[in-house]
Amino acid sequence: MDRRHSIGSKNHSEYIDTQKVRKVFFKIGESVLFGIVFAVVAALLTANIMDHKERQRTIDNQLKNLSNVYIGCSKQWADEAFGYPQFIGQKEEYLLCAYISDSFVLQIAYDQAQAAKAYIITSLDNPDKINLQINDSTLQYANGFTIGEISYYDFPGTPECIFGFVSNGNARAFYGESYYYMSGGNYYEYYIASFDYGKTGKNLQGFVSSLTISDGTPIDDEVKESQISRYSFVIEDRKNNYPNTYGVSTPDVDMDNLLFSYDWFNSQQLRNKLDSISAEKS
Repeated sequence: MDRRHSIGSKNHSEYIDTQKVRKVFFKIGESVLFGIVFAVVAALLTANIMDHKERQRTIDNQLKNLSNVYIGCSKQWADEAFGYPQFIGQKEEYLLCAYISDSFVLQIAYDQAQAAKAYIITSLDNPDKINLQINDSTLQYANGFTIGEISYYDFPGTPECIFGFVSNGNARAFYGESYYYMSGGNYYEYYIASFDYGKTGKNLQGFVSSLTISDGTPIDDEVKESQISRYSFVIEDRKNNYPNTYGVSTPDVDMDNLLFSYDWFNSQQLRNKLDSISAEKS
């Protein structure tokens, strides 16, 4: 009897020891698994943070470089600053490139030496609400300006020519003004304009509804009949309309045909994106 009791006690002790060992191994396994999961999550979070920081650094550098674009800059520099262009085309003797980000579209026309002869920057209406500050030393505009925040009327100088159109066939619209200062050896042409895929800025309804066919009469104290292109659409309330585009060219470049048309790269996708954003806002 005592022997059987002794054997039973021994078996019971062994069972308890086995359970203890199992619990220890379970806790060890649980700790190891938790450590692995924690390490994986930490690695993913770190990678995401680093990736976000890298993307933000790229965006910041691109925005900074927008004010460094100039007539004569090389395609090699632009490709390094903004990445390889999403669209490339050819018109006349010019190579056309469109560099597109979530915040802007930069179009550049290069000559045969791949030096910029003209460029335009269009601010895009996007969820991040990044404002494009332009500091162009050749413009002689002391504090620079933010695209989409300065009206046509408040842009420095008096426009040399204004022009605009509305296309019924594909529902595209455009309006622009050119400036020629002829001072201090500055012989560049300057442009402010509104593309239908660009930022609405303070134009809550966009600019398209403001376009009317010119009746040949002066618009305001800055724009007279002689400055209006024939059969052109115009914006009569220039004080309350804000361009989403800024550009510069040499005088020999035909900007109307070159960069102000919608025919050389597919901007409809940008227009569709803007329409979607506008629909969400409404």
